[in-house]
Amino acid sequence: MYVGDKFENESIVKIYHYNDTKKSLDLIKDNLKVSDGYIEFDIDHCSEYFVTMSTIENISKEEINIFMIFAIIELVVIISLVVMIFIKLKKSEKKQ
Repeated sequence: MYVGDKFENESIVKIYHYNDTKKSLDLIKDNLKVSDGYIEFDIDHCSEYFVTMSTIENISKEEINIFMIFAIIELVVIISLVVMIFIKLKKSEKKQ
C-alpha cells in the first residue's frame, strides 16, 4: 500500500481494520516500516483499513456511560460542597 504521501520513509506505522460488527478499530499489524513510500501487510478480506503511527485504544459504550455517570456524580458533589461552604460563610458573617 502506498503511504508515502502521508508518512516519511523509515517511519514505523500500525494498520487497523474497521470492524463494522463491533464498531471498533482492530489492530491488524504493528511495527511496519515505510520503505520507498510503501508498506506491506497481508489482508484476509477487502475492507477499510486505517494507517497511523499512534496506538488506538477502543472504548466500549459501557465504559463511556460509566465514566459519564461518575463524572456527573463528582460534579454534583463538588457543587454541593461549594454551596455548603458558601452558606456556612454567610451564616458566620451574620453572627459577627
